[in-house]
Amino acid sequence: MKDCENRHATRETSATPDFEPGDSNQAPEERQALDHLFSVAYEELRRLASSVRRGDPSATLNPTALVNEAWLKMAKSHGNEPASR
Repeated sequence: MKDCENRHATRETSATPDFEPGDSNQAPEERQALDHLFSVAYEELRRLASSVRRGDPSATLNPTALVNEAWLKMAKSHGNEPASR
């Protein structure tokens, strides 16, 4: 199963261009690729969060909150501090 997940991740990320946050010279097709990647990643994180939630009925965070926390941790681990609200 892990191999299938790795192939899926490789396929999604290999289709995306190099991107620097705040790059205003980004082509429309690059933006579309990033939007698609974000959508796929977000839905997969939500699916995983729902699965975790079902496995632990005492969990206090809902799937959306779990996804948001995971996304923030990933951004920080790559040196991309999210902008404040």
